[in-house]
Amino acid sequence: MRNTKQIKQEIENKLFLMRFFEEKELPQVMFDIRLKDTVHLIDTDAVITMLQNIPDTSSVVKKLRILDFQNASKDEFLKFLRHVAVGLLRMQGY
Repeated sequence: MRNTKQIKQEIENKLFLMRFFEEKELPQVMFDIRLKDTVHLIDTDAVITMLQNIPDTSSVVKKLRILDFQNASKDEFLKFLRHVAVGLLRMQGY
């Protein structure tokens, strides 16, 4: 069971994700992801929504902060989102 500190951190992470994606204004891209001989089409907003709904966003937030600090291009952020989408789809059994 999570303690108060963990819950507070997760709320801060969720707020960070909301602000981060609002400020970045990433373009809408349709990701073409093939898993187990099935092609999944998922857009930028869907990946962001999936990210905001996972129980523990700490590793995602950490990576986004690193990319932001490195002044990564929007393409790098989109590449990372695609990577996350694949992982989330696999976690859901696809």
